[in-house]
Amino acid sequence: MKTTLKLSAFIAIALFMTFSAYAQTKPVPKATAKENTFKVKVDFHCMGGKNRIENHFKDVKGVKKVNADLATKIVTVEHDSDKISTEQVVLEIEKAGHRTEFTPEDRKVISRCSHGDHDHDHDHTH
Repeated sequence: MKTTLKLSAFIAIALFMTFSAYAQTKPVPKATAKENTFKVKVDFHCMGGKNRIENHFKDVKGVKKVNADLATKIVTVEHDSDKISTEQVVLEIEKAGHRTEFTPEDRKVISRCSHGDHDHDHDHTH
């Protein structure tokens, strides 16, 4: 009986800690050098999303190169941290219509996905 109660208490604490960790938005890491490579997990699922993200940054000051990897869902942004911060990079990805691992859950991001039934807000994961 005592073992069952201890096990139940352990499971309850573990579940609470797990859900608490997911409920909090991760802080965006700061750039540590003038020239910086920032990698961020992004919610996109097709070549259209890849192209939209990469093309969005063509006119963004301070961004040197962007690669959106469709297989890993990682967007790598080479940038000059004196001209654009990592927080601004995240906001630019959101402007392109995609949520990131740093996007607060309550922030509305309007999807730019235009194929099939995906012309909707991406406040969920696929």
